[in-house]
Amino acid sequence: SSSSSSSSDPSAEFYYNEQLVDHFDDSNTAVWSQRYYVNESYWNGTGPVFLCVGGETPLTPLVALDGDYHCAWAFLLTQYYGGLFVALEHRFYGKSMPMPDLSTSSLAVLSSRQALADLDQFVGFLSIMRTLKPSNVIFTFGGSYPGMLAGWARLQLPSTVFAAVASSAPVQAAANYYGYNDIVHAALEYPWDNVGGSAACAAELKLAYAELGAALLTAEGQSSLSEAFNV
Repeated sequence: SSSSSSSSDPSAEFYYNEQLVDHFDDSNTAVWSQRYYVNESYWNGTGPVFLCVGGETPLTPLVALDGDYHCAWAFLLTQYYGGLFVALEHRFYGKSMPMPDLSTSSLAVLSSRQALADLDQFVGFLSIMRTLKPSNVIFTFGGSYPGMLAGWARLQLPSTVFAAVASSAPVQAAANYYGYNDIVHAALEYPWDNVGGSAACAAELKLAYAELGAALLTAEGQSSLSEAFNV
């Protein structure tokens, strides 16, 4: 069974207890509990549903109180349009664990394809729990990786997702994508107030990554790294 998604406390956490572990293996009927948050403070029953898509961090109650940094606009629109705000945690983060550990075999079911299927199945559950009508359209929101999921959800699940807002979302995959590293390098070089940063800092980090890369090329280096990082 699945926990109720009705509460006057936006910080209350809920669980969808019937999420499939593997959406693409018909022989695997195992299920798990996926955490989500709901803020119905502004819900008028006729407005849209603003679904904040979780990403590579645990969700906290803050997301249901103001949308946090990925879904703040969704939260504002919830108030303006009398909508229902829902945030769904990504599998393998926070309390949403489809497998008991983070072993290589367990992580076989960690992928964006599985996450999108989670989203689709969860919306079906939410529609029943909240008696949603066709007019209660679903808007997905996210930034960076969650933004990618939000956009892909609209493309791949058009009958489920009405529209998406994908902020800073690199939806076009590219091999050897070094653009992100360039941005990080530039940030490390800049002397930010209260944070620090310098050309020397960026240079040291570049050397460290070069040493790591060289170590990975030899069996001895790999063994040394495995011991140093306990992996």
